[in-house]
Amino acid sequence: MTDTQVMPLRAFAEVTLGRMRTPDQAEGPHMVRYLRAANVLDGQLDLSDVKEMNFSPGEQLTYALRAGDVLISEGSGSLATVGANAVWNGEVDGVVCFQNTLLRLRPRENADARYLAWWCRHAFGSGLFASIATGANIYHLSGERLRSLPLRAPNKSTQRAIADFLDRETARIDAIIVRKRLLTSNLDARCEAAIDSSFADLLGSATVSPTSRLGRQVLSITDGPFGSRLTSAHYSVEGARVVRLANIGRAEFVNEDQAWIPRDYFDELRSHEVVAGDLLMAGLGDEGHPVGRACIAPTGLEPAIVKADCFRIRLDQTTLLHEFAAWFFSSGVGSRLTATRIRGATRDRINTSVARELELPVPSLAEQRRVVDHCVRSRNNSRRPSGLVAGQIALLIEHKHALITAAVSGQIEVAA
Repeated sequence: MTDTQVMPLRAFAEVTLGRMRTPDQAEGPHMVRYLRAANVLDGQLDLSDVKEMNFSPGEQLTYALRAGDVLISEGSGSLATVGANAVWNGEVDGVVCFQNTLLRLRPRENADARYLAWWCRHAFGSGLFASIATGANIYHLSGERLRSLPLRAPNKSTQRAIADFLDRETARIDAIIVRKRLLTSNLDARCEAAIDSSFADLLGSATVSPTSRLGRQVLSITDGPFGSRLTSAHYSVEGARVVRLANIGRAEFVNEDQAWIPRDYFDELRSHEVVAGDLLMAGLGDEGHPVGRACIAPTGLEPAIVKADCFRIRLDQTTLLHEFAAWFFSSGVGSRLTATRIRGATRDRINTSVARELELPVPSLAEQRRVVDHCVRSRNNSRRPSGLVAGQIALLIEHKHALITAAVSGQIEVAA
């Protein structure tokens, strides 16, 4: 036998698919916690939401996790995320099992657990797992295809040395990434503070810019069609654009998450129409996406309508500019004022009636233009260095993936 073996994965690890979740097991005498695909990210576990299910004592013997087990996402709606994996190190006390959205790799005697985990990180990052996934809307790995993948494994002492090397080197890279992300966060915070200061000054100077209810400036406001009038069944591959919540950023239109409806159905929904320059406001919010944030509909969007919980607003711009309102309601100052009007038990929500009641400063048009220019300049000054740092982070992540692949494939020599 040579020092390095290339054999199917099954020779180095036991591959097991988790147990199916069924309604009849939602309750029972043997409730234990279990992990599912949502708990497994690329290289780490998210244990913020660990559910429970009934596993009989015999099933617990089969599906219970041990420290060192590698958990792999068996299926995903995206090839970019199928095969994401992380190591279970007993982070939760007691018996913890796993569902059939995950595959468990348990190392055999000839495999080091940490080396196997690093090999899985390589297989995910290099696209090896994606290359064996099959399916249309959901891509699946399947246990049998995974077991057949070739794995290069040197002797166990060299496996440990490679794992030590990758533990050390990737930790160094990750520390640099953390510092750079902190720098980006600080740049963003400085930008937000600069923008907030303008609006705080206006609110603190009532003689210069008295506040007014938004409704006093509204010429027209509409929400998107509710309920069965607009569902995913109405969507088409082209036609009229549907503006969704994900498109409404903080003082910027996010041209992603695109959806369309047929032009003839758009004609039936023209009361919800959006044209370039309209003010768009989010009636629903969550962490990181505040309710009431607003932006301007860009040119080239038409024909378009808003979806439910997205408001299309047209103001009297002889007194209140759309751009000024968008920046105000997207600022920290505006978000805090909007928060006092929030309704909803589970998610932050306002309706068009509440939107009309929102307060904002209304200085002169010249002052509004000055504030908008200041906000745009502050964001641009922040994004230039942030973009450079983001590029550096991307290169570091790429280098880390290349290092993992080089180490586990023998492209670099690591002495035992």
